[in-house]
Amino acid sequence: MKKAALRNCLVIITLLILVACSKDAEYSIIVDYNSNLGTVTPDGVVKVTEGGSKTFEIVPVEGAIVKNLIVDNLVIDPISSYTFSSVVIDHILEVVFEASGSVLISSGDWILNSWTFKFTDQGITQTIDAYSNPELMGISECILDDVMKFDDDGTYVNKPGETSCVENYGLLGNGEWELSDNETKLLLKPYDSDIADGYDLETLGDDELVFSAMVKLNVTTSLKTLNLSPNEEVDAVMTMGFIHLD
Repeated sequence: MKKAALRNCLVIITLLILVACSKDAEYSIIVDYNSNLGTVTPDGVVKVTEGGSKTFEIVPVEGAIVKNLIVDNLVIDPISSYTFSSVVIDHILEVVFEASGSVLISSGDWILNSWTFKFTDQGITQTIDAYSNPELMGISECILDDVMKFDDDGTYVNKPGETSCVENYGLLGNGEWELSDNETKLLLKPYDSDIADGYDLETLGDDELVFSAMVKLNVTTSLKTLNLSPNEEVDAVMTMGFIHLD
């Protein structure tokens, strides 16, 4: 009787060992993202059987984009879904959503806080602070507190500030705007022009807007007080910086 009971116990133990050994291993995929601007489905800690696959759908909310997609600390191009195939280790999926440039730039009023011109003449590179010294560039001081408003309908307006002057055309006039080249360029087309001016978008965030462009400076007028070569024009990089007006 005891031998029979022992045999039964051994059989049960053997079966438990076989079941445990036959159970496939599981791995974890940890999903992390800023949920206020999008969703990743499924999320949290997702279990995947060894050798299995799992697809994650990545959907930003309206007005947002996928800024970064990071898989196991490796940044890859943003896509709408990502699949882990033949899983044999744990993984981490991180998604960074952000408001699109169009939403950021049209989210409020902007006021100028920096304006520089950088150029090289006779082998010497100079930077002129036009915001602090507008008279040096032939700029009316009364436009420096103008307010720029980029509406979400694709138009922009220049609103005169407290020091508005009669001749004030404004910083950039009024017209139409758009972001191009994967939101790396800002195009401004004044109503009185058939050509859009292209600016490189240096910074665009919740509180800061900076863009730049190559321009021609007239040495004989705007820069006549500087020791420059007698050329009529100098190529310069103009950079304008704005902050959100509270």
